[in-house]
Amino acid sequence: MISGPESLWRTAVLFGVMVRPPSMGPCGPESTPRLPDPHFDVSHTSPDALLALARGFQESRVLLTGAELDLFTVLSKEALTAEAIAARLGADLRALKIELDALAAMGLLVKADDTYRTSPDASCLSADAPDSIHPMLLHAATLWHRWSNLPPVVEIARERLSAAGLLERVTLVAGDFEKDPLPPGHDLAWLSAIIHQNGPAQNDALYACILHALVPGGRLVIRDHVMEPGRTRPLAGALFAVNMLVGTKQGGTYTFDEIKAGLERAGFTRVRLLRSGDRMDSLVEAFKF
Repeated sequence: MISGPESLWRTAVLFGVMVRPPSMGPCGPESTPRLPDPHFDVSHTSPDALLALARGFQESRVLLTGAELDLFTVLSKEALTAEAIAARLGADLRALKIELDALAAMGLLVKADDTYRTSPDASCLSADAPDSIHPMLLHAATLWHRWSNLPPVVEIARERLSAAGLLERVTLVAGDFEKDPLPPGHDLAWLSAIIHQNGPAQNDALYACILHALVPGGRLVIRDHVMEPGRTRPLAGALFAVNMLVGTKQGGTYTFDEIKAGLERAGFTRVRLLRSGDRMDSLVEAFKF
């Protein structure tokens, strides 16, 4: 029985990043996954390619979780809604929707009219397929280990500002924005890569706190993933929602309408999307009346 979001996230490890030509599916002899070259030469690699390599575990983990839940086998037989799949698996609905949308964003599932089915190009992911790679995915899933290091944020900021010669121009204030008031009297609040770690109610409270910290006419700019209405684009945002499912209690990625509604509930006006992007580089602005 899968009783909660944490249970949806099983343990596995990836030793290589699966690479496939964009015009081909993940199954079939001409699109066999390629492991990274053991003699990887960074001198001929762009920064974007290196970052993609570093983040390859995200797509791997989403794929392995789908295999562990046997989603590809279930959805190779019929298209089902997230609710129907959750009832069949005993899964947490919120967690399952995020996983399904990420798999659809990767092209492994097809999403249509709120139903999901295994992509014909990904048929080998089904345990019932004659060329199934499902057992190999389950083997990979037994090897995953998750670890991290989170040094204090204020000390990181102090070191970087000092190295840049800017420390004397900045006042660093330690605190918990969920509990502590923000320093008042500001013209601009820059909320960068924060809202994805919160649930809607937490963001509503944070927006209200920021509103009180701004002077009249003050501006708030949010940098984060902003999802399209269907939640499968951008791909990076769909995968990051899975990251938040694992690392937070209520976090996720949000559409512009969801962000706008939260800002307006807090009292902000003139909310608009300044920029949409494929990475965590979308910008939303709002003003204090």
